[in-house]
Amino acid sequence: MVPCPWYLPWHRHVRGGFVMRLCGPAGQWVTDESGLPWRDHSQCEDLSTDHPFQKQMRLLDQFRLMYTVGYSLSLVSLLLALLLLLAFRKLRCTRNYIHVNLFLSFVLRAVSILTRDALLRVRFSKDLRHEGELFHLLGDQAAAGCRLAQVLTQYCVAANYYWLLVEGLYLHNLLVLMAISEESCFVGYLLVGWGAPPSCLSFPGRLSDTSMKTTSAGR
Repeated sequence: MVPCPWYLPWHRHVRGGFVMRLCGPAGQWVTDESGLPWRDHSQCEDLSTDHPFQKQMRLLDQFRLMYTVGYSLSLVSLLLALLLLLAFRKLRCTRNYIHVNLFLSFVLRAVSILTRDALLRVRFSKDLRHEGELFHLLGDQAAAGCRLAQVLTQYCVAANYYWLLVEGLYLHNLLVLMAISEESCFVGYLLVGWGAPPSCLSFPGRLSDTSMKTTSAGR
């Protein structure tokens, strides 16, 4: 057992540490699997240097901050647009009702993603240093909650795209099927916009563990 080398750039942080080897019964150094003498120099490592997993977590945190700000600004704008469309009686028509549902799908999409991230920050609030710690935290209860949050998020995203499809269907019917009244098609639009998305969702039990771990890593 010898002290950490003085020439290390971070020696002032590890001056109390040691490099250790094991001496066998025959008086020879114990070797590892590669045949080299085994040694433990963990006490002399630079603790201020981030591990690759920590760098990945920091990068994901930056991306999460960017889209959180974007979704928050979008949410405020969408709520203001919904308030204007619903407040004025003259704006109440089938076309604007479709716009309202489209805006509402955007709102639900933003709320579901922000809520999911908030729950993940509460559940995985500790500072993760290694990827193994993340896998350890993903127990059965955490995995079930992650599946539920992921399914709700997928539904809101799918509903958002289906309401974009409804906008196109409305314009098509308006230009081609002029004999059909707008009001008679509105129930069908509702069924497509809010009823069709579940057909595109994966069942909770079939969601991959990789997608859940990637989602939780974005905290």
